Amino acid sequence: MATTWRTVCEILGALPGTELDEGVDNPAWRVNGKVLARFNPRLRTLDEQERRAANGPLASVWVERDERELLLRDDPETYFITPHWQTSPHILVWLARADEERLRELLTDAWRARAPKRLQSP
Repeated sequence: MATTWRTVCEILGALPGTELDEGVDNPAWRVNGKVLARFNPRLRTLDEQERRAANGPLASVWVERDERELLLRDDPETYFITPHWQTSPHILVWLARADEERLRELLTDAWRARAPKRLQSP
């Protein structure tokens, strides 16, 4: 079954303190004001329309630099960056290609890294 933005919303919506920007073209999930994931961010490449047509919706997900390098190396068909995103701590994900469990792990890790400790305590 294909992963979708709805999948991202279900995962992040279940975590304490997360909020979804409402009424915007590219909604983002945040915790403590910090972006965890954004729907359909701009690639800022000349072939953007063709890439979107071929691959469908995407999301950007906050990741640690080391993790990003592993994802880019291990699954470049799913996880990628463009020159515009080179200095960003996010990775771009073609949602239809993403493994749901792996995406859940990435989103949960992003939340753990960015959420205040008071939200993470039992």
